[in-house]
Amino acid sequence: MTPDETILVLKDLVSIRSTNPMGRDLAGPDYSEAAMADYVQSFLRSFGADTERQEVLPGRPNVIGRLEAGPKAPTLMLEAHMDTVLVENMTIPPFDPVVRGGRLYGRGSCDTKASLASMLVAMKRLARGAGRPRLNLVLAATMDEEFQFTGITHALQRGVRGDLGVCGEPTDLDLVIAHKGAVRWKIHTAGRSTHSSRCDDGVNAIYRIARIVTALERYHEMVLRPRPAHPLVGGPTLSVGRVLGGQTVNTVPDWSYIEIDRRLIPGEMPDQALADVEDYLRRQQEIDFDFRMETPFMKSPPMEISEQERVVQTAAAACRAINGRSRAVGVPYGTDASKMVAAGIPTVIFGPGNILQAHSADEYVEARQVELAAHIHEEIARRLG
Repeated sequence: MTPDETILVLKDLVSIRSTNPMGRDLAGPDYSEAAMADYVQSFLRSFGADTERQEVLPGRPNVIGRLEAGPKAPTLMLEAHMDTVLVENMTIPPFDPVVRGGRLYGRGSCDTKASLASMLVAMKRLARGAGRPRLNLVLAATMDEEFQFTGITHALQRGVRGDLGVCGEPTDLDLVIAHKGAVRWKIHTAGRSTHSSRCDDGVNAIYRIARIVTALERYHEMVLRPRPAHPLVGGPTLSVGRVLGGQTVNTVPDWSYIEIDRRLIPGEMPDQALADVEDYLRRQQEIDFDFRMETPFMKSPPMEISEQERVVQTAAAACRAINGRSRAVGVPYGTDASKMVAAGIPTVIFGPGNILQAHSADEYVEARQVELAAHIHEEIARRLG
C-alpha cells in the first residue's frame, strides 16, 4: 500500500535537523531552522501558495504561507513550530525516521513536526481540490518555540494575523482550550572567594543560594500549593531547574545563580508572579544577605478561550466527522497559542501525538493520528469557508 502523503512529508521533516540550542553556546546548521524553512517554503510554493521568509535571528527564520480567497473572506491561521529540543540521550537515531508498528519514530516526530506535516498537506489538498472554500489560509511555520517563543512573537509583531487560529501541538487529537503560562528567570548571589583551606575568611555564594532554594521550595509548598486549582489546568507551580556557581573545588565560590520556572494558571500574570516571589524571599529571616533577580529571559502568559468560540465549535464538529469523537481539555504546558490569543486571535490547540512522547528518548507519533489530523484540518477549513 502506498504510504499516505502526510507520512512521507513527516519523514522528510524529521530527517531535517532543526535542533533548538536552548540558550546553550551551540551553533551551526544542526542548530538552526533554516533547512526546515527551505523545505516548508518549497512545499508551499509547489501548490501555488505565496510565501514570506522572516529572518528572526541569524539563520533562524519563520516561513509564512498564504492562500488568498479575497479581502472579505475570513482568515484561518494555522501555526506550528519547526524547532525541536536537543537529542542528548536518545535511544533511537534522531534524524532517521522509521515507521514501525504503526508509529513513526524520530526527534520532532511528535513535537511538533507531525502537526506541521498535517497542516502542509491539508493546505495542499485545499489548494488543488474541487470546491475550494471561500477562506483565506495563513500558515505560520515558526522558530524557537521550545525556548523563548521568539518566532511567533516576531510573526505577530510583523502583522501575521487570522480571524481564527489553530496551533499545532501533540494533543492526541483533543482540542486544548486552556493551558498554563510560564515566567523564567535567574537569581544571583555574590560572595568572597578565598582558598578553601581558609574558608572562614571567605563568603560562600553557593551556601547563600542554597538558602534561597530552600525558601523557594517552602514558597511552593506553603503559598502556591494551597491556592485553588484551575478546573482545566491544575494549580500554579514553581521549580528550580538549574544551579550553577564557583570556579574550582578548592576555592570558596564568590558567585552562584539558579534558574527558576514559575508556571501560571489562567488569571495570573508573569510580572505579578515575579514580584510575589521577590517579596516573599526578602521577608525571610534566613536570607540576611543581598541577592539579584534578573529580568526574566522568558515570559509566556497562560491561555484560555471559551468552548463556545466559533473555532472550537468548528474544530469539534470536524473531529466528530472525521474521527468520531471530540473532547475539549486543558493542559499544564505552554504553547505559541497563548501569544496568538493575547493578540486577539481565538485559537484552539490541536494535533496528532501524545505529550508523553514529546522530548522523549524514543520520540514517536502514531502514524494514523497524523493522517487523521490532515483530514481534520481540511474539514475545519471547509466548514469555516
